[in-house]
Amino acid sequence: MNLINQFLLIIIRKILEDSEIKLVVELIGGETLAKDIIIQAFKSKKSVVTANKALIAKHGVELFQIAKEKWGFHSYLKLLLVEEFL
Repeated sequence: MNLINQFLLIIIRKILEDSEIKLVVELIGGETLAKDIIIQAFKSKKSVVTANKALIAKHGVELFQIAKEKWGFHSYLKLLLVEEFL
């Protein structure tokens, strides 16, 4: 792993661990790292904005289930409504 990638991973980890940050906007694309970031954000009770259609198409059910477990029905419903417009 090169120095730039290591630096980016440190920044991502700091964002996910910072309790002051309430919203994560995923703009990386792809599936693996983007999915990991979104799951960690949900587990840290952060909201997530993504337009990553490939990720949602392939892993949307899993991601929405994690969001539902962390926030309950109402927030899950909001996520579903947003997803319908993508």
